[in-house]
Amino acid sequence: MKQFSELTPTQKIQLIDNRWKVSSSLWERVDADYKANEAIWRNDPEWVKRISERKSKVRVNRTFLAMETVVNRLTARPAKPNAVGANGTEEAMRIAENIQRFMLRQYDVLDTAEHFKRMIRTLFFAKIGVLKVFWDAGLDSFSVKSVDPRRVRFSPTATTASDTEYA
Repeated sequence: MKQFSELTPTQKIQLIDNRWKVSSSLWERVDADYKANEAIWRNDPEWVKRISERKSKVRVNRTFLAMETVVNRLTARPAKPNAVGANGTEEAMRIAENIQRFMLRQYDVLDTAEHFKRMIRTLFFAKIGVLKVFWDAGLDSFSVKSVDPRRVRFSPTATTASDTEYA
């Protein structure tokens, strides 16, 4: 299999178009769930539109308060990153401790908690959350950002990042 950087511009366009088409059914569902949950959050659920005009449409705004309470509780204090050794050896544990120490420092310096909170909020609405980890040349280190899951595409059968080619 060719690496993405080895492809011609035409092949890259075909690859991206193919990825978009293959995963369109999954993302139609994600988009529909997001819109439905957002409508409930705005206190304008679909079932209210089906009420006949003769009946009263008076309703209280308890749904919004309940959903906002859940969202606030979910995003209030996200867990800090944790690294665990791949196997029980002393070397693996030492490497995991170093990685965790570095990630905790980055967590505090980069204000990663805010990105985690945004990702958890989109996870609540869309049932999928996406965090983009990338190399920031200005910091000369990695950085994390929350991405709207409706704006990305990857294989609908992928369960891990390694299952998705060209993610």
